[in-house]
Amino acid sequence: MTRIVITAPFDPRVAAELPGEVVTASEAETGQSLGARAAADPVFAAALAEADVVIAELDRIDDDALAAAPRLSLVVACRANPANVDLAACAARGVEVRTTPGRNADVTADFTLALLLATVRHVPAASAWLRAGNWSSDDVFEPYARFRGIGLSGRQLGVVGGGAVGRRVVRRAQGFGMRVAVYDPFLAPGALGDDVQHLELDDLLTTSDVVTLHVPLTPETTGLIAARELALLRPDAYLVNAGRAALVDRDALLAVLREGRIAGAGFDVFHDEPLSPDDELLRLPNVTLTPHIAGASDDVVVEHSRLAAAAVASVFPPPSSSPSPSPHSDSDDSREATAPDAESRTQAASHREATTPHPHEREDHVTATATADVVVLDIEGTTSAAGFILGDLYDYARPRLDEVLGRDDDTVRAARADAIAETGLDADASDAEIAEALRGLMAKDVKSTPLKTLQGIIWAEGFAAGEIHSQFFDDVPPRLHAWSEEGIRLAVYSSGSVASQVPWFRHAPQGDLTPLVEDFFDTVKAGPKKESASFDKIASALGVAPDRALFLTDHPDEVSAALAAGWQVVALDRAGEPWAGADFAAPAVASFDEIEVTR
Repeated sequence: MTRIVITAPFDPRVAAELPGEVVTASEAETGQSLGARAAADPVFAAALAEADVVIAELDRIDDDALAAAPRLSLVVACRANPANVDLAACAARGVEVRTTPGRNADVTADFTLALLLATVRHVPAASAWLRAGNWSSDDVFEPYARFRGIGLSGRQLGVVGGGAVGRRVVRRAQGFGMRVAVYDPFLAPGALGDDVQHLELDDLLTTSDVVTLHVPLTPETTGLIAARELALLRPDAYLVNAGRAALVDRDALLAVLREGRIAGAGFDVFHDEPLSPDDELLRLPNVTLTPHIAGASDDVVVEHSRLAAAAVASVFPPPSSSPSPSPHSDSDDSREATAPDAESRTQAASHREATTPHPHEREDHVTATATADVVVLDIEGTTSAAGFILGDLYDYARPRLDEVLGRDDDTVRAARADAIAETGLDADASDAEIAEALRGLMAKDVKSTPLKTLQGIIWAEGFAAGEIHSQFFDDVPPRLHAWSEEGIRLAVYSSGSVASQVPWFRHAPQGDLTPLVEDFFDTVKAGPKKESASFDKIASALGVAPDRALFLTDHPDEVSAALAAGWQVVALDRAGEPWAGADFAAPAVASFDEIEVTR
């Protein structure tokens, strides 16, 4: 039986469903090495010695810890960045490392709005003034004048960073009636909706009533908001930071606040934590301070428990043949994607068939039926949320392009040359210049072959290191298992490289799906997805007659190309995906559960 040692705070309901024997020790979590804890506690040492899995949040997984756990094969760090894990030591021992990305995104976004409101409405100062007994009948209206603040409706919120937290802050701010502008050089215009304005950083700072920071801390973003940037803020503007303190230059920030050059600020993060009692920030009246509590929520524990359990199940699958669905996989964030542009929408309209009802307009969902030997799957928007790929995976690949381009490798050299030719750069362009050009293609979601080759390398390494994970809609894995058991062959055809497709299916939260898939095809191997000849090539490679092949996709142009090649097609019309509501020239369904395939 699998032995799972948990030292992180963990939801007992989730722990009870883990596939193995669970030993918990969260009450002893101190941030020390698990090896040191084992040396001091014989009971814990015995548990660790038999552990196949360790789930930790603060405890360090280092050489000493690994030596105390010779059976260990999986570490799950309950955090987005496994800073508590020695990745090199784990790799040397063949120990896989997984993380729990996005575990606190929702509560951090909630807290950002709470801090914003507390700052612009002077809530802490008013509360302290009241508790000090200052409200008297001599001037009952004094607090009304003393603590007058601003409302949010109609004002502009400038969001720096459109990642997991930033996207959620955008939605919450819109609920307050705010106009929202975003600075994120890696986001394509329209990625967060037509009503979100994309601005350069300087323009965002000069036009926003409130600015909030949500970018990761990297060498490039350290000191992103320095003296020059702070000077761009209006005198009546507010700055909120519940992200990383080092995004802002401390000396420049103190000068601006001390001199009253902005209306105020709210901070949950600090350059030195805990704050020293003599820190100047504590004496400034125009600052709202909280002690780094944005992620302090029981909901974070529930979410990282769920993500950790999914990671364990992917390596140690439960005995049941059909993995149980995750109750949270339909979260708003997993459904975000770049919307089609106007031209694409016009093209989609040309595929309209008046006799094909939209699946969300039916009183009863109609099951699409097909008799086929092979089912070929698109990925983005079909098996998996496009927003996850365009968000989490693209975010992972962008900063790593420079390093990969510099490798002495035949595949990389060929991709480098192709990228130069495709982007029109000079033959002697630097790695940094090529990487920047490729990031521009990513921002526009251009289907570039050299870009996809390099992304495939980056993602494959990220999957192997446990730094990124794939995502599938809950209806997909059970249906794939069922079709495979019924003797229906499965293949994949995606614009993403085969090098990225394989780890995507291997590292599914519901378990390794690659044994179910006979072959993988990309645009290099088969050709463009909007050309019927590509489907001819795939049918030939699989040895199947076109009319015995079924293609599942969410893209109307791909529907038409497969139909032109004589294939059967069912369109996936999933709520929240880029092509939701498009007019398809084939039956459309909302999930794999509505598709019946027989041989």
